[in-house]
Amino acid sequence: MSSVTRQLRKIVTSDLNDYASRKHRLIRDNLDWLLNKTAVMFEYDNLPPTIPSIALERLLQWCGSCAIWRVPEMYTPVGYGPSFNCSSLVDQTSSFLYAFRYTLAEAPDPYDEPYKLVITSPGFRPSISETLEINKDVAIIRNDTNYRGLYQLHLKYAELMAEAEISLRSTLLVLRDQLLFICKTEKQRKAVDAYIAARENGQPAFISSNDLGAPLETVIQNSRSNSVELAVNGLQAIKAAWYNEIGLNPSFSMKREYTSAQEIDTQTDLLMPIIDDMYRSRQIGLENVNSLFGTNITVRKSSAWEVKEKSIDLIERQKLADVELTEAQAETASLVDQTSEEGGDTNEGDDADNSVGGDTE
Repeated sequence: MSSVTRQLRKIVTSDLNDYASRKHRLIRDNLDWLLNKTAVMFEYDNLPPTIPSIALERLLQWCGSCAIWRVPEMYTPVGYGPSFNCSSLVDQTSSFLYAFRYTLAEAPDPYDEPYKLVITSPGFRPSISETLEINKDVAIIRNDTNYRGLYQLHLKYAELMAEAEISLRSTLLVLRDQLLFICKTEKQRKAVDAYIAARENGQPAFISSNDLGAPLETVIQNSRSNSVELAVNGLQAIKAAWYNEIGLNPSFSMKREYTSAQEIDTQTDLLMPIIDDMYRSRQIGLENVNSLFGTNITVRKSSAWEVKEKSIDLIERQKLADVELTEAQAETASLVDQTSEEGGDTNEGDDADNSVGGDTE
């Protein structure tokens, strides 16, 4: 076995040992995974080269909003990180639009909202520290109506997924070895710890009587036969709830025969409001940016959210077509009934005329 292979195996084994026990690491990994999923929710056209879309979305989703400001030429960027497109920055000066984090100044408008903000950034020479007026010097783009962003939402589900994954791992370990050890001495505890560590790594293990010093008591843990299924379903349910929060239908193992068409339509209607709010907030913010700085930046839904929107539009058009067809059929049926009734009245008049003629004879 090569040294590289041994090193990789050592890293993998270490990761397996720490994966569930270090909950903060698991939460961080889940959080990064969730943020990566939503980083491609929207696509932008005509963004200036100094505002990469990935940096703009990171600010909006993490911070809830950002400030767009045309940086004066007196400030020079210290450099351009990996988010920038190098080819688009050729021969560019610093007098371009940039997106910033900001803090609000204590200057309320008629609706008791601050109309001034403070931008500080060490990414320029000299460092930026400016107090600016909103909609005059700087434009605000919100992630959503209440500036909440997605970070706290993702964090909540990252913590829930971490708990579910730890429970699943614990369940699998119990199935691997269902013995519960009762240690009465420190020597027994160390021997049992070594045994459990080996079993968690998937290695065959045993406890020597020489390592115990005294008889070791054991108890068999009774686990439910469907405990793994319950743990997996719990993890799936959490992920499904997160997908619903961001406006997507998850590939969850719920059988469609248990869900009526009306329930499916209702679920579809409930998926999109938060995405529509985020989309509209970006549109309003970009309208202010375009008006203030003479740009022509536009935004549209992207990836699975674009497909979802088209699917919903198709469903709505199909519903409208069905309604129109039903109304046309009802109108046709009404005309047929009316024609039949008029034909019946004419026949009755003919019978009456014939009866009168017979009496005359």
